[in-house]
Amino acid sequence: MIDNKYLTINETKVKVTQKVSIIKEVMLDISIVEGNGLSRADVEIEMIPSSVFLVGEPDIVSGINSIELGPINLSNINQEYQEYNAKLAIPLPNDVRTLSGITEAEVRIVIKNLELRPFVFTNIIPINVLPSRTATVLTESIVITLRGRPENLEQVDLAILSVEVDVENKVAIGTHELTNIKVVPSALPTGVSMMSGDYRVLVKIE
Repeated sequence: MIDNKYLTINETKVKVTQKVSIIKEVMLDISIVEGNGLSRADVEIEMIPSSVFLVGEPDIVSGINSIELGPINLSNINQEYQEYNAKLAIPLPNDVRTLSGITEAEVRIVIKNLELRPFVFTNIIPINVLPSRTATVLTESIVITLRGRPENLEQVDLAILSVEVDVENKVAIGTHELTNIKVVPSALPTGVSMMSGDYRVLVKIE
Protein backbone atom coordinates (compact mmCIF):
# COMPACT_ATOMS: atom_id res chain seq x y z
CA MET A 1 0.00 0.00 0.00
CA ILE A 2 1.13 3.57 -0.79
CA ASP A 3 -0.08 6.24 1.62
CA ASN A 4 0.70 9.98 1.64
CA LYS A 5 -1.17 13.25 2.25
CA TYR A 6 -2.94 13.33 -1.09
CA LEU A 7 -2.99 9.75 -2.36
CA THR A 8 -3.93 6.42 -0.77
CA ILE A 9 -3.65 3.18 -2.76
CA ASN A 10 -4.45 -0.39 -1.74
CA GLU A 11 -5.37 -3.45 -3.74
CA THR A 12 -8.88 -2.31 -4.63
CA LYS A 13 -9.22 1.47 -4.11
CA VAL A 14 -7.49 4.73 -5.10
CA LYS A 15 -8.35 7.89 -3.08
CA VAL A 16 -7.21 11.31 -4.37
CA THR A 17 -7.53 14.49 -2.24
CA GLN A 18 -7.58 17.71 -4.31
CA LYS A 19 -7.36 21.19 -2.73
CA VAL A 20 -10.17 23.35 -4.19
CA SER A 21 -9.86 27.10 -4.86
CA ILE A 22 -12.40 29.60 -6.15
CA ILE A 23 -12.01 32.91 -7.97
CA LYS A 24 -14.06 35.94 -6.95
CA GLU A 25 -14.00 39.60 -8.01
CA VAL A 26 -14.14 42.09 -5.13
CA MET A 27 -14.13 45.89 -5.13
CA LEU A 28 -11.40 47.98 -3.51
CA ASP A 29 -12.39 50.74 -1.10
CA ILE A 30 -10.37 53.25 0.87
CA SER A 31 -10.54 54.40 4.47
CA ILE A 32 -10.54 58.20 4.75
CA VAL A 33 -9.64 60.23 7.83
CA GLU A 34 -11.18 63.68 7.64
CA GLY A 35 -8.95 66.62 8.46
CA ASN A 36 -7.90 70.17 7.62
CA GLY A 37 -11.53 71.10 6.94
CA LEU A 38 -11.99 68.31 4.39
CA SER A 39 -14.51 65.47 4.39
CA ARG A 40 -14.94 62.58 1.96
CA ALA A 41 -17.61 64.59 0.16
CA ASP A 42 -14.97 67.20 -0.75
CA VAL A 43 -12.69 64.86 -2.69
CA GLU A 44 -12.68 62.65 -5.76
CA ILE A 45 -10.97 59.29 -5.40
CA GLU A 46 -9.42 57.28 -8.23
CA MET A 47 -7.98 53.79 -7.71
CA ILE A 48 -6.17 51.60 -10.18
CA PRO A 49 -7.27 48.86 -10.12
CA SER A 50 -10.73 49.47 -8.68
CA SER A 51 -11.28 45.74 -8.17
CA VAL A 52 -9.25 42.54 -8.00
CA PHE A 53 -9.92 38.85 -8.59
CA LEU A 54 -9.11 36.79 -5.50
CA VAL A 55 -8.03 33.17 -5.49
CA GLY A 56 -8.29 31.01 -2.40
CA GLU A 57 -10.24 28.53 -0.34
CA PRO A 58 -14.02 28.83 -0.77
CA ASP A 59 -14.71 29.31 2.94
CA ILE A 60 -12.39 32.34 3.04
CA VAL A 61 -12.88 33.98 -0.36
CA SER A 62 -16.67 33.68 -0.39
CA GLY A 63 -16.86 35.83 2.74
CA ILE A 64 -14.86 38.73 1.25
CA ASN A 65 -17.10 41.33 -0.41
CA SER A 66 -14.69 44.28 -0.50
CA ILE A 67 -11.16 45.18 0.59
CA GLU A 68 -10.42 48.41 2.43
CA LEU A 69 -7.12 50.17 1.80
CA GLY A 70 -5.55 52.91 3.85
CA PRO A 71 -6.32 54.85 5.89
CA ILE A 72 -5.44 58.13 4.18
CA ASN A 73 -5.55 61.35 6.19
CA LEU A 74 -6.95 64.22 4.13
CA SER A 75 -4.66 66.60 6.04
CA ASN A 76 -1.79 65.15 4.01
CA ILE A 77 -3.14 66.34 0.67
CA ASN A 78 -0.66 68.59 -1.10
CA GLN A 79 -1.45 72.12 0.02
CA GLU A 80 -0.48 73.77 -3.27
CA TYR A 81 -1.78 71.31 -5.85
CA GLN A 82 -4.64 70.03 -3.69
CA GLU A 83 -4.07 66.40 -4.53
CA TYR A 84 -2.58 63.28 -3.04
CA ASN A 85 -0.95 60.35 -4.84
CA ALA A 86 0.10 57.12 -3.21
CA LYS A 87 0.57 53.39 -3.66
CA LEU A 88 -1.26 51.37 -1.02
CA ALA A 89 -0.83 47.70 -0.18
CA ILE A 90 -3.83 45.45 -0.80
CA PRO A 91 -4.32 43.56 2.49
CA LEU A 92 -5.19 39.89 1.98
CA PRO A 93 -5.94 37.03 4.37
CA ASN A 94 -3.52 34.15 4.65
CA ASP A 95 -3.72 31.67 1.76
CA VAL A 96 -5.51 34.22 -0.46
CA ARG A 97 -3.87 35.89 -3.45
CA THR A 98 -4.87 38.02 -6.41
CA LEU A 99 -5.25 36.26 -9.72
CA SER A 100 -2.95 38.75 -11.47
CA GLY A 101 -0.39 38.78 -8.66
CA ILE A 102 -0.91 42.49 -8.00
CA THR A 103 -0.19 43.56 -4.40
CA GLU A 104 -0.66 47.36 -4.54
CA ALA A 105 -3.20 49.87 -5.82
CA GLU A 106 -2.44 53.35 -7.10
CA VAL A 107 -4.60 55.99 -5.41
CA ARG A 108 -5.18 59.58 -6.49
CA ILE A 109 -7.26 61.95 -4.36
CA VAL A 110 -8.21 65.39 -5.70
CA ILE A 111 -10.05 68.13 -3.84
CA LYS A 112 -13.18 69.30 -5.63
CA ASN A 113 -15.36 72.41 -5.33
CA LEU A 114 -12.94 74.16 -2.96
CA GLU A 115 -10.94 77.34 -3.53
CA LEU A 116 -7.73 78.73 -2.11
CA ARG A 117 -8.03 82.44 -1.38
CA PRO A 118 -5.48 84.82 0.23
CA PHE A 119 -6.60 87.23 2.97
CA VAL A 120 -4.68 90.11 4.56
CA PHE A 121 -4.78 89.99 8.36
CA THR A 122 -3.82 93.00 10.47
CA ASN A 123 -4.99 91.88 13.91
CA ILE A 124 -1.91 89.93 15.05
CA ILE A 125 -1.79 88.89 18.70
CA PRO A 126 1.26 87.47 20.53
CA ILE A 127 0.55 84.57 22.91
CA ASN A 128 2.59 82.64 25.48
CA VAL A 129 4.54 85.71 26.57
CA LEU A 130 6.42 85.38 29.86
CA PRO A 131 5.02 87.57 32.68
CA SER A 132 8.44 89.20 32.96
CA ARG A 133 8.50 90.19 29.29
CA THR A 134 6.44 92.28 26.90
CA ALA A 135 5.95 91.42 23.24
CA THR A 136 5.29 93.94 20.47
CA VAL A 137 4.33 92.77 17.00
CA LEU A 138 6.36 94.70 14.41
CA THR A 139 4.74 93.10 11.36
CA GLU A 140 1.78 95.26 10.34
CA SER A 141 -0.02 92.67 8.25
CA ILE A 142 0.28 89.10 7.06
CA VAL A 143 -1.23 87.35 4.03
CA ILE A 144 -2.70 83.94 4.92
CA THR A 145 -4.37 81.53 2.53
CA LEU A 146 -7.72 80.06 3.49
CA ARG A 147 -9.48 77.15 1.83
CA GLY A 148 -13.20 76.51 1.51
CA ARG A 149 -16.20 76.54 -0.75
CA PRO A 150 -16.65 79.90 -2.52
CA GLU A 151 -19.85 80.69 -0.64
CA ASN A 152 -18.15 80.01 2.70
CA LEU A 153 -15.10 82.11 1.85
CA GLU A 154 -17.44 85.01 1.13
CA GLN A 155 -18.45 84.89 4.80
CA VAL A 156 -14.91 85.50 6.08
CA ASP A 157 -15.04 88.66 8.21
CA LEU A 158 -11.58 90.09 8.79
CA ALA A 159 -13.00 92.56 11.29
CA ILE A 160 -13.59 89.77 13.81
CA LEU A 161 -10.71 87.49 12.84
CA SER A 162 -7.31 87.52 14.48
CA VAL A 163 -4.00 85.77 13.99
CA GLU A 164 -2.07 84.37 16.94
CA VAL A 165 1.70 84.24 16.89
CA ASP A 166 3.27 81.97 19.50
CA VAL A 167 6.16 83.65 21.32
CA GLU A 168 6.90 80.28 22.96
CA ASN A 169 7.89 81.88 26.27
CA LYS A 170 11.08 83.29 24.78
CA VAL A 171 13.39 84.90 27.31
CA ALA A 172 15.95 86.61 25.08
CA ILE A 173 15.37 90.34 24.62
CA GLY A 174 15.39 91.51 21.02
CA THR A 175 13.55 91.05 17.72
CA HIS A 176 12.52 87.54 16.77
CA GLU A 177 11.16 86.15 13.53
CA LEU A 178 8.43 83.71 14.52
CA THR A 179 6.71 81.09 12.39
CA ASN A 180 4.25 79.39 14.75
CA ILE A 181 1.21 81.26 13.46
CA LYS A 182 -2.46 80.39 13.22
CA VAL A 183 -5.79 82.01 12.53
CA VAL A 184 -8.09 81.73 15.55
CA PRO A 185 -10.42 79.00 14.24
CA SER A 186 -13.48 79.84 16.36
CA ALA A 187 -14.29 82.87 14.17
CA LEU A 188 -13.80 81.12 10.84
CA PRO A 189 -16.95 80.21 8.88
CA THR A 190 -17.91 76.55 8.79
CA GLY A 191 -15.90 74.63 6.21
CA VAL A 192 -13.11 77.22 5.99
CA SER A 193 -9.61 76.33 7.15
CA MET A 194 -6.16 77.89 7.18
CA MET A 195 -3.64 76.42 4.80
CA SER A 196 -0.09 75.77 5.90
CA GLY A 197 2.55 78.04 4.43
CA ASP A 198 5.73 80.00 5.01
CA TYR A 199 4.19 82.54 7.38
CA ARG A 200 6.54 84.80 9.37
CA VAL A 201 5.99 87.59 11.89
CA LEU A 202 8.52 89.89 13.59
CA VAL A 203 8.02 90.31 17.32
CA LYS A 204 10.08 92.49 19.67
CA ILE A 205 10.65 91.05 23.16
CA GLU A 206 11.49 93.49 25.96
